[in-house]
Amino acid sequence: GTQLAGPPEEAGNHPQEVKLPFAYWIERDEWFPQTYDETPGTPEWTEEGKLARFYDYTAPHTHAEWSRSCALCHNTYPYAERFGSVGQGKILGFPKEDIQLAVARDEPKDERGAAVLAPWQLVTLGISCESCHFGAREHALENAKIIFVPRGEDVVFPKADATLLASARKSPYVINSICAQCHRAGTQGPTYPNGAASWNSGEARDLAAGSCTSQIRCTDCHDPHRAGPVPGGGPDVPEQIAACTRCHEALAEPAAAAEHSRHADGVTCLDCHMPRIVHGLSGVIRSHRISSPSDAAMLAGDFPNACGLCHLERSRDWVVAELARGWEVKVDLGEAKAGGDQPLGERYLAHAEGVVRQVAAEAYARSPEGAAAWSKVLPLLEDPRPPTRMFGRLALEHMLGRRLTHEEYLPWAPPAERKAQVEGLRALAPPALHD
Repeated sequence: GTQLAGPPEEAGNHPQEVKLPFAYWIERDEWFPQTYDETPGTPEWTEEGKLARFYDYTAPHTHAEWSRSCALCHNTYPYAERFGSVGQGKILGFPKEDIQLAVARDEPKDERGAAVLAPWQLVTLGISCESCHFGAREHALENAKIIFVPRGEDVVFPKADATLLASARKSPYVINSICAQCHRAGTQGPTYPNGAASWNSGEARDLAAGSCTSQIRCTDCHDPHRAGPVPGGGPDVPEQIAACTRCHEALAEPAAAAEHSRHADGVTCLDCHMPRIVHGLSGVIRSHRISSPSDAAMLAGDFPNACGLCHLERSRDWVVAELARGWEVKVDLGEAKAGGDQPLGERYLAHAEGVVRQVAAEAYARSPEGAAAWSKVLPLLEDPRPPTRMFGRLALEHMLGRRLTHEEYLPWAPPAERKAQVEGLRALAPPALHD
């Protein structure tokens, strides 16, 4: 939004279009503090009982500017602008060592001399065809073939030879690079020990670092011409499983797949190799770093493990033993934390990293325990990290079968008020949840 009234222009952010300090959740028809989708390391409340500066949306501090952050991934503009200093070479999509701009362009600057992406540079306010098809003028005017690589008299792209152009639609290198223009953002939250992002918008970066990067395309699972998946990702579909079995041909047969997975039909390749461990704003989504549940670094630190997220009642020691028994995979945990015999679900809920607690809440909501896990997840409503409280609320609502009213629980209420609300919710014992 652009500030029309309030502090004088000398305050510093009056002329800029900024990221609002509050957000609107369409699905819930709810306004909430924008910082509740952030991961600051600072406490939310001061010892005097006041909101800390970062969380106080009335404080006159500078908010993120649209033209230097949001605009880069949420709008359509000429590819040449991606070489500018405002993107710092991070939004090229294609590896920066593969593509260059022969002649530097003049960049728009704000009144402080900082480079920005100006509104007049946008082809579309939002994402349109040109974001992925690099202009497509010939296609629109002459019905020529769609183009999948950047072109232009100043664009130097040696790899874009006749062979690549002819196979671009089927090339993981090309397709994944197109998606990486936006879906490799420097995400918030910690990076998991296996290198995976814990916060959304880094999917292309995770895919590139995973086990199948040279063989799989984003479009094998996602149709860019249709609406995206529902919050939380939705159920797996045949096209997604086919993306795996196209290479792992032996597992295309149901009998072979069952022998390999050692699980019921409802468990897919994605559950074990792309577990739901990423904060996706309105739900936990799958990691796009294709990996193995036997990753020792994840297990040793009690970070979310595909086995543990389904078998929440089982221990780390049990997971290690099962991997050895069922798949003949030996995992060396080295200097692992203590507590290897404790239920992993409870270890996740007590983890030092807030995102692990969020992942645990969602896992309990999906688990066979269902409403019986109410008392385990309830303490998250008093968690010091706002995003964890938001996810705790979502999990409990899933168990309850309805949304909690703000009178029952308000994640951004002062601590004392929240504490009283949680005490009221404690009385909702599992048998009473669906009365």
